[in-house]
Amino acid sequence: MTDALDRLREQIVAAATTDIPKSFLEDLSSRAKLAYSDTYQEVAQSRTVLREQRLAKIRQTRPFRMDWELAQAAQSAGLAYSAKELAENDWSYAYVVAGNFGFTQSYVPTLGALPQSAKFRDDLAAAARIPRLAIDAPEEVFQPRRFYGLFAHNPIGRTFTEDHQKLGSLQLCVPFENMSGWALEIGVLELIAGFPTATKDDVAGRGPNWKKDVAKKESDLS
Repeated sequence: MTDALDRLREQIVAAATTDIPKSFLEDLSSRAKLAYSDTYQEVAQSRTVLREQRLAKIRQTRPFRMDWELAQAAQSAGLAYSAKELAENDWSYAYVVAGNFGFTQSYVPTLGALPQSAKFRDDLAAAARIPRLAIDAPEEVFQPRRFYGLFAHNPIGRTFTEDHQKLGSLQLCVPFENMSGWALEIGVLELIAGFPTATKDDVAGRGPNWKKDVAKKESDLS
């Protein structure tokens, strides 16, 4: 069981570092930190929110800001996204697509915890092709197919103070069917660090070969 789960996690990470633009993850990470800071200041400085209700208010406000940041990061990276209203609950959520992955975002109370139950997340997880475990199957079973990913985030602490309401963690989580648990949990910064680094040959191959082009044109004109 452990070996099978480890192999599955390796395959999901390999798919993520292939399909998800690194720039998108870097941008989202920066935006999430700013979103947490800004929403704290917004609620803390509000004259129309009772002190006793500020923690509840920030939990209501933050999801809207995080959806906006997710959509902006997607747009900057050239990824498709949508925020259409869902028939089940008359609510709109940002949904981003990158290769074999589809993403939403959600607050979770603690690392490893699941978000509040929602039918649309159950449906997305059920539609993904995560193999059931425990299994004894050939290696092809673990090849990446299509994954539903959730960017799970939470603050450092649980009180309404500036330090406690800073971003504590931002993770990419891939659930098993019907959101029964996580097949993969990985910090976004850890995932970014796992991207393959470009070699000197890769960089040279991508660079403009303008000197050779100019020499060829001059030769053709002579």
